[in-house]
Amino acid sequence: MVEAVNLKGENFAEFKDANGRHDIYRMMVVGFSQPLVCIFYIIGVGLLCLHLSHGASAMWQSLGWKKRSYGPCLDAWPNAARP
Repeated sequence: MVEAVNLKGENFAEFKDANGRHDIYRMMVVGFSQPLVCIFYIIGVGLLCLHLSHGASAMWQSLGWKKRSYGPCLDAWPNAARP
């Protein structure tokens, strides 16, 4: 079942390094070698950024710290990180 989910058909639990620990680097390289995984990841991170920027603005509003005089500045700082 796990092999069908990771799109490579490989069992990531079998990836071990020289010390017998899970080889996370190899898991990442194998996983992100699939274009579909990369696209899904980029879209997911973009949506997360939008969600967090809205959350930051809503946080100031909920705390009552968002006034008309400096509210636009509070809304602008989360958007400054956007490309």
